[in-house]
Amino acid sequence: MAVILSAAQQMVAPSQRAIAERLSYSANRIVGDVDLLARRGLVVCERAVDRRAYSLVLVPDGARITATIRAAVHRREDELLAHLSTTERTTLRSILTAAIRHIAE
Repeated sequence: MAVILSAAQQMVAPSQRAIAERLSYSANRIVGDVDLLARRGLVVCERAVDRRAYSLVLVPDGARITATIRAAVHRREDELLAHLSTTERTTLRSILTAAIRHIAE
C-alpha cells in the first residue's frame, strides 16, 4: 500500500481510478486498500469535481510515513548497490527502467 501513498503524493488530487491505472493496480482491490489507508488516518477521500468519483488526499501522517518508507528504501538501495560504480548504477537503472516499460506495455 506504500505505492498508493506514494502515487497520491506525486499526483494532484488523483482519483482512485487514476491511481489504479498509473500503478496497473486492480480497480477492485484499490477500493479496499484505500479504505484501509483511510481508516488508519493516512489519506482522506474527498468528492472530486466529477461528483461520481473521489479524490485521494494524503494527510500529514500519510506524508510522514511515505517519507519514512522512501528514506528506508533509498538507504537499502545504497547498501545493496554500494559495490557498483556510478556508471554501473546508471546502467542498471537504465536496464531496469527498460524492463519495467516492457512489462507495462
